Amino acid sequence: MDSTTKTKDTSAPALPLLWAGLFIAFAVLYIVTVHGGVCWQDSGMRQWRIINGLYMSELGLALSHPLYIFIARCWSFLPFGDIVTRCNTASGIGMALALANTGVLVFFMTRRVWISCVIAGMLAVSHTVWWLATITEVYSWHLAFFTGELLVLAFLIRSPSGKKVCLLFLLSGLGWCIHNLALLPLPVYLFVVVVLIQRKNLPMRTVCYAAGAYLAGASPYIAMTAGVAVSSGDVVAAVREALFGGYANEVLGKKINASFIKANAFLASLNFVHLLLPLAFLGWVAMKRLTGGLFALSLALVTGIEALFVVRYFVPDQFMFLLPTLVMIALAASLGLKTLEDRFCNHTKLLITVCVFSILLPPVVYASLPGLMRMSGIAIQRKIERPFRDELRYWIVPWKHTETSAEQFAAAALQEASPQGIILCDNTALYPLKIVQMRDRAGPGIEIYKSMKQLRDRGVSAEALDGYVRGGRLFIISPFLSVFPSGFADTVRFYRPEGKVLYTVAFKGDEFRMHNAVTP
Repeated sequence: MDSTTKTKDTSAPALPLLWAGLFIAFAVLYIVTVHGGVCWQDSGMRQWRIINGLYMSELGLALSHPLYIFIARCWSFLPFGDIVTRCNTASGIGMALALANTGVLVFFMTRRVWISCVIAGMLAVSHTVWWLATITEVYSWHLAFFTGELLVLAFLIRSPSGKKVCLLFLLSGLGWCIHNLALLPLPVYLFVVVVLIQRKNLPMRTVCYAAGAYLAGASPYIAMTAGVAVSSGDVVAAVREALFGGYANEVLGKKINASFIKANAFLASLNFVHLLLPLAFLGWVAMKRLTGGLFALSLALVTGIEALFVVRYFVPDQFMFLLPTLVMIALAASLGLKTLEDRFCNHTKLLITVCVFSILLPPVVYASLPGLMRMSGIAIQRKIERPFRDELRYWIVPWKHTETSAEQFAAAALQEASPQGIILCDNTALYPLKIVQMRDRAGPGIEIYKSMKQLRDRGVSAEALDGYVRGGRLFIISPFLSVFPSGFADTVRFYRPEGKVLYTVAFKGDEFRMHNAVTP
C-alpha cells in the first residue's frame, strides 16, 4: 500500500455503494435502539447545551466540543420525534458514519466486500460502540472524523498529493473542534508527511499546506481559546484549559484512581465477546506483508498511542475512550480474516458463517448478563441512588430504547417539589430535571441548584432558606450529597416518605422530623 506499490484498484466504483449500504444499515440499527428521552449525567448536560445553543461549556474549553454541538444542534432541528430523542439520534448517525468509513478502509486493505461487512458488523455490536451510539455523546462524532482521517491517510500513502495532505489535516483540525482526542494521532500524520517528503513523493512546501489546512479546520476552537485568553489576560492558562481542562493530571498520567479500574475493566471486556481480538493478533503479524511498510507502521503507531492513552487515563468513564482503539483492533482483525481466507481459500463460506455467529453472540450476552449476575448475587451499589434505574441493565445493555429512568425521576421529582420548592442535586440529575422542567413546563416555580453557593449567588438569603426548610420546601436527591456547609449540615436531618424520590430537608427536632429520618 506504500506509494511505490503499483496496485490497480478495479473496484473503486463499488466503494460509494459499499459505504452507503453500511451507513444505512447501522443508522437504522442505532435509530431503532436509540435512547428515547432525557439522559443522565454528561449526556443530559449535552442535551441541554444542544437545545439552548451553548457552545462554551461551563466546565471549560476542553469539554466544550463546539463543532459537535453545532452538528447535533443542526440535526435537532429536523422535524421528527422529541427534541431530546433527536439529540440522541445524532450520536447514532455519527457512529454509522464511522462504521461506513471503517468498512471502506477495510475494503481498501483487503479487497473483500464480505470482510468489510463482517468486520464493520462486529465493531457495530461491540459494547462501547453500541452504548455510545444510542445516547447524546460526543465520542461517536469524534470517531466519524478519526476514521475519515485514517481513510485519507491510506489514500495519501498509496498515491501522495498535496490535496490529500490538505484534506487529512483539515479533517484533523475539525476533529479538534469536536474532541481533544483528535490530537493523539496528529504526530503520526506529521511523520507520514515527512517520510513522503524525504522520499521525494511530496514537495517541501506541503508542510505549509498542512499547517494552513489544520489551522483552518481548528479555527473555531482556536478562536474560542483566544477569547478566553483575552478575557482572562492569561494566555498560558487559556492554552492549558484548551488542552487539558481540569484533567491535566489524568491526561498526563500523573494521577491514578484505582476506584474506577474494576468497573471500567469489566465494561471494556464486554467489547471482546466476539472474534475481533483473536483475529487482530493474526492481522498484526501479517500487517506489513499485506499493507506495506509505511501504512503498517502508521497503523501500529496510532494503535499504540490510542491504547496507551486509554489504559492510563483514570476517569469514571474511562471505558468510553476505548472507541479509537476498538477501530484499530477492527482494522487489524480484517487483515487476520484476509490471512485466514488466503490460507483456507476453499472455506470462505465457513469463515463467513463463523463471523456472522460472532456478530449475533454479543447481543445475546448483553441481554442475559444482568439476570445472570443478579442470580449470582452480584449488584452495583451506589451511595447516591438513581431512582427507577436498573444499574446492571443500564451499564451492560447497550440498546436504550426502553431506558426511561431519567425521564421518570425528573417527572416524579418535579411533581413532589411543586409548586415552589427548591431541589438540590448533583450533575447526574441536574440536567434531566432542567430539561423536563423546560420541555414539559413542569413545576415552573421550582428552583434547581447544585450547591448552597448557587443559592446565595441567586440571591436566596439565610432567612429565606430557613423559611424553605421550615415550610418543607427544600428537597435533596440524596442525604449523601455534600452541598451544605458544615455548620448548616449539623442542624438538619432528611426524610423520604415511602414511594417518593426526593428527601425533604428538616431541622432537627422540628415538626418534620420523622421515624425514618436519615443522617448521612
